[in-house]
Amino acid sequence: AGKIVMDGSPAEVFRQGATLERLGLDVPFAVRLADMLCEEGIELSDRSLSEKDLMRELERLTRTTEKVGKWESGKVGALPSPPPPRIPSPPRRAGMGEGRDGKICSEDVSYFYHKGLPMERKALSEVTVPIGDGEFVALIGPTGSGKSTLVQHFNALLKPSEGRVLLDGSDLWCEKMDLEKVHGKVGLVFQFPEFQLFEESVAKDVAFGPENLGWPAHRVEEAVEKALTAVGLDAEQFGPRSPMALSDGEKRRVAIAGILAMEPEVLVLDEPTSGLDPKGARQIVSLLKTLHREGRTIVLISHDMDLVAEIAEKVIVLNRGRLWAIGTPESVWGSLTESEDIGLEAPRTIRFFGALSARGWPLNGGVPMTMKALSQEIVGAFRKIEKCGDCELLIHSHRQEAKDVKCLHR
Repeated sequence: AGKIVMDGSPAEVFRQGATLERLGLDVPFAVRLADMLCEEGIELSDRSLSEKDLMRELERLTRTTEKVGKWESGKVGALPSPPPPRIPSPPRRAGMGEGRDGKICSEDVSYFYHKGLPMERKALSEVTVPIGDGEFVALIGPTGSGKSTLVQHFNALLKPSEGRVLLDGSDLWCEKMDLEKVHGKVGLVFQFPEFQLFEESVAKDVAFGPENLGWPAHRVEEAVEKALTAVGLDAEQFGPRSPMALSDGEKRRVAIAGILAMEPEVLVLDEPTSGLDPKGARQIVSLLKTLHREGRTIVLISHDMDLVAEIAEKVIVLNRGRLWAIGTPESVWGSLTESEDIGLEAPRTIRFFGALSARGWPLNGGVPMTMKALSQEIVGAFRKIEKCGDCELLIHSHRQEAKDVKCLHR
């Protein structure tokens, strides 16, 4: 509100995490992880502001004057950069009948922009992906990989150049399909949807979709109020206001409400948290989690790998218009050590976990998708380490590790 509320060094400011959160801000990854570790009884200093700082602090707690297997005090230094994530070779293409019991399935979908013209470009190439009813699916890949093109096929905004798209087992482009009903079933929220707002009031903007579906006035009014409430906006307060007078986060929620008002069974969102402050992003994520719990099928395009790791049940990876990987977040990122690098970055939890593993920490070897899972891995590693009382060497409690330790007392 135009006033200075905090002033100090980074350590002084970022250690006030609760206050920052009330202000709608966030703290660095390393600070949040350090706080979780302190809650588990690991005594860390207040200097862990970066991942490199936290790594040094963790190794300070396990540092000795002796070499013990891979643990060596003389090599405590800069956090090594883990190898770039790599995507496995393209998986075997799913059969034509696969996914028919799901909500949406693209079957061998290819798409050409400007087909037959000199500027013809192939955006999708034989993409087959099944999306089950009620699933939360994340669609990821580098810029230009075909993500936005693919999701525009899901509600028939684009027609496949080759292949087909099924909704509830029916081809979207068969003669008997009513595309108006398709648009009501599958709602698409474009990237930066606030630029889609155009009506003179929030209520009229949210009502635009239901009115075009031919709903009676009383149903439209109920849908507007319900949709605005779902996105955390009071209908009486915000309904009469101009969309242009709202904050960016409020505009984003109004745009999503305009899609929700049509009561779609599938909600497709293209980078819904892009450009929002932490508070606005958290509100959108909370909304998506609620909609998913209510049984809605969610398809999320995102470049935020931490967000994908937190909320997605299935991950679909596209590269250069082709399907490169599909599976649970754990299975996809657990295989990112093979084949060609396509420029994706793994979630920070996995990268930090990988850096610890590279330094010989006795970890369980899982793939921690959340901050809580990573902190539990680190706490578990500390519990596997003990010191020899006679020589102060660090001994891994695993016998397999202990055999490498040059210690006469053990």
